[in-house]
Amino acid sequence: MSFCLRYIGLVYGMILFFGVQNPVSGQSCSVQSPILTGWVQYDELDEISGLAISRKNPGVIWVHNDKGGRACVYAIRPDGRLLGIYELYDVNDRDYEDIAIGPGPANGVDYLYVGNIGDNDEEYATLDIYRVAEPTVDPNQPPQEYLLTEVDRIKVDFPEGSRDCEALMVDTNGDLYLATKLRQPTEIYRSPYPQSTERKNTLQLVALVDLTWQVPDNENFRGATGGDISASGGKIALRGSWTAYLWQRNEGQTVAEAMAGPACEIPLPPYENQGEAIGFDPTGQEYFTLSEGWGQPIYHFRFSARADLTGDGWVDLEDLAVISSQWLRSQCFACNGADLTGDGSVSLSDVIDWIPDWMTE
Repeated sequence: MSFCLRYIGLVYGMILFFGVQNPVSGQSCSVQSPILTGWVQYDELDEISGLAISRKNPGVIWVHNDKGGRACVYAIRPDGRLLGIYELYDVNDRDYEDIAIGPGPANGVDYLYVGNIGDNDEEYATLDIYRVAEPTVDPNQPPQEYLLTEVDRIKVDFPEGSRDCEALMVDTNGDLYLATKLRQPTEIYRSPYPQSTERKNTLQLVALVDLTWQVPDNENFRGATGGDISASGGKIALRGSWTAYLWQRNEGQTVAEAMAGPACEIPLPPYENQGEAIGFDPTGQEYFTLSEGWGQPIYHFRFSARADLTGDGWVDLEDLAVISSQWLRSQCFACNGADLTGDGSVSLSDVIDWIPDWMTE
């Protein structure tokens, strides 16, 4: 009994000393197993290359097809049922590659940003990003067609020639970010808010990110195919066809500063033949993915602190109790999750590994 009290006292003292030194501000790259929410149920949606989870309309996902189709965005539910087809007035779909949600000209209004940014042969002098106020969608409405007329066209060009991009992200301050696909290292470009709708906006190269994209022997699939910034700005994700990365962003950091730091690889579903879409939910605690193809599955993943041993979304003394219950066990497979270091036993090293996640979500 006295040993246990001394042990708990030691741990509590270590928490007080180390607990404020979490280098990722309480965020975690640990991800739970994927959950299948549904299958895309509309035949026309056979080349989905971007998605954005609505913050205004709970239970609504915005998606779009790749090039060659109608200049539309589509509202679907997480179970894949179509809610509406929204045509963007007086624009074209040369090569839609990604969609994002962020602020815009009117305070308190969420805007959809549609990236007409694909350029496989790097031949176009300018690329277009379309901005439109997000319409209201009822997650139980029958499918209908709508026309969105108040569409802003934001023309962008690159300082050193054309680039092929498939990832569009919008920061919390309205800055736009594009990530190149085929060039290595991945180039990150920024267009600061407010963007002009009257003249070209020359992008600024703000970061070079050296990433390993796990792909078969096909260079056309090597690189970023989608990206997103969470609603709070605290998470940044880039994905390729078979690989995805996450950056944690601390308060006061720019996107470029965050992406200059370490990234952790996050999982993608094993059955995406040509995965191009990724997007955070409004809380930033989950992300959704989709692939091109007919009737594709919709998956979502939830982040969790690795030290959240009880799975309640919070690292606290209940998780420490799990470690205590397995204390000094050896030759156990994960020891109910308490073997955080993976050395086959539960000891002080696991407590030290647990402490940085103390009181995080």
